[in-house]
Amino acid sequence: MTSPSSADATARFLRPVLGLCLVCMTLVFLYQLADGPGLTVRPAHNHPEGVPVPAQAFAPDAPENSLPPGEEAELTRLMGELQAAPTDIPTLLAIADLFSRNKDYARADTFLIRAAAAAPNDMRPPYFQGLNFTRSGNYSAAEKAFARASSLEQGSSAAYSLAILYKYHLRQPEKASELFQTLLASPHTVPAIRERVQRELEKQ
Repeated sequence: MTSPSSADATARFLRPVLGLCLVCMTLVFLYQLADGPGLTVRPAHNHPEGVPVPAQAFAPDAPENSLPPGEEAELTRLMGELQAAPTDIPTLLAIADLFSRNKDYARADTFLIRAAAAAPNDMRPPYFQGLNFTRSGNYSAAEKAFARASSLEQGSSAAYSLAILYKYHLRQPEKASELFQTLLASPHTVPAIRERVQRELEKQ
């Protein structure tokens, strides 16, 4: 039987690992969102600047009602962890992301709301809400969620995601450019995000 001290040590080890996994998933999603392979580009309709819009980047996915067998097992594992720690943010976000990737956006949002309530000053729950809303095609809600997340952490990927939303879907290139410049000027912007910002500015 595992001792309490051993369980605590395991939890301390797993939390940063889960956090790193979430960062990796975020960067992959951002890559696909902006200019990942397989995205087609078409001119923006009714836009004087003719800003190119990735045709599939912001297209809502068709809903699905069940998880693949392998992910059902992953969900069972995560639910077990959540039962032991009901307010653990990485676990709540991992469950939400699993549902969101499988197009069950309503259930994903349920866990994101729980995460936001458990950690109101943590940028990750509203950031993942922004990703979930983007995947579902609710861009006005995504804008608010990304703005909330970026207000909680300077130079974060949330501000970059908001800029991408402005540029490619909301068709507000001025706002996108302003956010890109702010990210470049901020000492808090991580190198991976800074590099993507520079690529976006080179496209203008």
